[in-house]
Amino acid sequence: MESYDRTYKLLHWGMAMLVVSALALVEFRGWLPNRDMKHEAVFLHIQAGLGVFFLVWVRLFWRATHAAPPILPDPPRIQKIAAGWTHAGLYLLMAALPLFGILALQSKGKEISFLSWTLPVLLDEDKWLSYSLSFRNVHEILGNLLMAAIALHVLAALVHHFHVGDNTLKRMLPFPGRGEPGLELLNTSTKGNLQ
Repeated sequence: MESYDRTYKLLHWGMAMLVVSALALVEFRGWLPNRDMKHEAVFLHIQAGLGVFFLVWVRLFWRATHAAPPILPDPPRIQKIAAGWTHAGLYLLMAALPLFGILALQSKGKEISFLSWTLPVLLDEDKWLSYSLSFRNVHEILGNLLMAAIALHVLAALVHHFHVGDNTLKRMLPFPGRGEPGLELLNTSTKGNLQ
């Protein structure tokens, strides 16, 4: 096995699009020309964030029940440890960031829906209103940390691909590439037909 399975790739790239969308919507909403469009951007930001929150648990389950393809050539042990901590940090941020967003909104008595399903209320407005700003500040700090972690993640993948020359990036590419079983079978059958 030289590549992640289709489900893992779908989860990875689907969540990547949701994360980038959520971050972009909140970062650039100030450029929108009117209040209605800004409200719509915030609504879509919330939907994308909640999508990430729910999918991160599916992805963690999939990761726990499906073996990852090995990195070839085998990297040094310290690099494996660093990669493990980096991935753990990314998962933690993808779970904690939406959670603090939920807490920030619910502490102000706002109802939150995801795909027409109303989320259960975690906080009582009267009791938690004073914590609203703190929840929002933590949400924003975690958002900045997530952007930094994503930049580091992308940079590491590119360094592995172009400098180290291993298969780290190739394992997660969404399209078949050289060395994948499907392509090898196709090449074999083609050669057989030409002879």
